Amino acid sequence: MWDFTNTLNWDPVLRRTYNAQPATADGDQFIPIPPITTVVDSSIIMIGAKNSLAKPSWYLAGSVSSQLLITPSSTTEFVSVVENSRKRIGLNRLNLFRFNNYNTSQVLIEINLARWHKQMYLEVWKYSGSIGDLEAGLARIESKIDTLNSG
Repeated sequence: MWDFTNTLNWDPVLRRTYNAQPATADGDQFIPIPPITTVVDSSIIMIGAKNSLAKPSWYLAGSVSSQLLITPSSTTEFVSVVENSRKRIGLNRLNLFRFNNYNTSQVLIEINLARWHKQMYLEVWKYSGSIGDLEAGLARIESKIDTLNSG
């Protein structure tokens, strides 16, 4: 089974503060922070998003999607990135995500911050613990269910 509480099972991927660029001299208008991308070799990640300038009522930091780095052919007209899924990131907290990996070794994570954030501190962590134990456990459960159904 996964052991999310074991700190040795988590590896840092990214730690950085991002700032929006001012669009006017007085700083009232700004250009939103562009999408942030990073490659990870895990389908389980944790993202922390913090904005010290945020209003207390703000909940949403933005969204994250995993994108598969695949292509069906070298002759395709499309870029070799296929969006897998998109999920919301809560503000001022750690968020745990599990993406389908479709047996690929790496996925591209794209973080899109909500356009109203002028700054954001992000931490991205990948889970590096053993997933094999979970798969073995699932196989035992399936075997027991099959035995019960056939009996």
